[in-house]
Amino acid sequence: MKFKKLILILSLLIAVCKTEAQDLFDVSLVPTTITDLPGAHSFAFGKWDGKWIIIGGRLNGLHGFQPPFGFPFNSANSRVYVIDPDFQQVWDTTTTNLSQQLIDHLSSSAYEYVQRDSMLYIMGGYGYSTNLNSFITFPNLTAVNLSSLVNAVINQTDISSSFRQLTDSNLLVAGGHAAWMDLMGDTTSRIPQVSLLRSIRIRFACFRSMMME
Repeated sequence: MKFKKLILILSLLIAVCKTEAQDLFDVSLVPTTITDLPGAHSFAFGKWDGKWIIIGGRLNGLHGFQPPFGFPFNSANSRVYVIDPDFQQVWDTTTTNLSQQLIDHLSSSAYEYVQRDSMLYIMGGYGYSTNLNSFITFPNLTAVNLSSLVNAVINQTDISSSFRQLTDSNLLVAGGHAAWMDLMGDTTSRIPQVSLLRSIRIRFACFRSMMME
């Protein structure tokens, strides 16, 4: 009897696996070279109006592992890049006209970030804090208006109005992944959810105010 039950269970599992199996597909990659494209990694990335936006990250390839040499400050990406992949054009500008707190956060790496419409939300990240004279995981959420930023970078105008920032200790995250979550089905109050479950405690009112402004 037990043997018959086992056979039945295995048969059901095989049937479910066949039902859930995906169709076969192929993936092809076509390499391309864009002149002046930065050799960056671990940055925040957004897309707007057919263009790619790169913020932060590192420029020195694989980093070391012995402090303070693992993340040399002069290899941090302190520029904002806008890239048109179709016409292979690159525009960039410095972040040095922003507040020091924004400069430091936007020059760090291994953020968690997520985009909704024209807004890119950048959380945490690891980098150098000028105020603390030390490398830290940043307790910041920076909201970036990509529409405004792309226009400012291409036209070489002031980018400061494209950023808003708040600070909260629950935002001390680096690496991982961020995604959207719905609160009780209310799509007007979606907030960024960082990969660590503890970070759900982030004050909802702060996020809502940043997204609704």
